[in-house]
Amino acid sequence: MTSTKVLVVDDEPTVREVVVGYLRRDGHDVAEAADGNTALELLDADPPDLVVLDMMLPGVNGLDILRRVRSSSESKSSSNLAIRVRITLSMSIGTLSSSP
Repeated sequence: MTSTKVLVVDDEPTVREVVVGYLRRDGHDVAEAADGNTALELLDADPPDLVVLDMMLPGVNGLDILRRVRSSSESKSSSNLAIRVRITLSMSIGTLSSSP
């Protein structure tokens, strides 16, 4: 049985280390990226079966990576995605303040 290839993309080292640790412990083949540009390089080099993706990244953001994964015809199969979004209180207040 082959292990699932997973790409973990998160700019927060602690979050990335914890997720990667659990996935490797469970026998998955895990690659990791701390920014969007590295994630795109890894996606092109060896498309994973699953992408765990933070939306707020330096460089290329998570939404652009999501679009790339979804539109990629080169992918051997459609990757599954797990998306992590961090919403802070200041972001929520800013969004509410700018609403009509």
